[in-house]
Amino acid sequence: GAESVGSTSSLYVLKANKFTHPIGITFDAKSIYTYEKQEDEKFPFVDHIVLKVHEVSADLLISKGRLMGSVEKLCKVHRLKIVNKEATSFSGGGLTLTFVLANSNLVVHTWPEFKALHIDLITCSPIFKKEVLRDTVCEIFSTDKVECLYIE
Repeated sequence: GAESVGSTSSLYVLKANKFTHPIGITFDAKSIYTYEKQEDEKFPFVDHIVLKVHEVSADLLISKGRLMGSVEKLCKVHRLKIVNKEATSFSGGGLTLTFVLANSNLVVHTWPEFKALHIDLITCSPIFKKEVLRDTVCEIFSTDKVECLYIE
């Protein structure tokens, strides 16, 4: 898979120490590199997306009401049904919003002093219009500086 990251890779040399212990799993050398004998994972579907949003108005980031409204708009656009929501204020002016969704959760943290916002979205069903989620965040928070990470 090195070709997917600029034709480079990393080599790590691991050494056993006093904390090393066997875990009872054996691999044949072939399956470690080629995944030829890997079984299908038995785990429910999860969509997990993390967004780092930069250059957001500090006024928005300290306003519990405006921020809550912005995140509710994000949920509406992407059909994320809100079951419960909570806002926590911190002495430095930051906020944490926690949304319990019908299909999982959404957590938002703010750092007004850095004009920064962090969104952690986890769902147990596919996100509606996931391909434009970053664009929606850009529009709602009036910035084009959004880093989007899809977690497998």
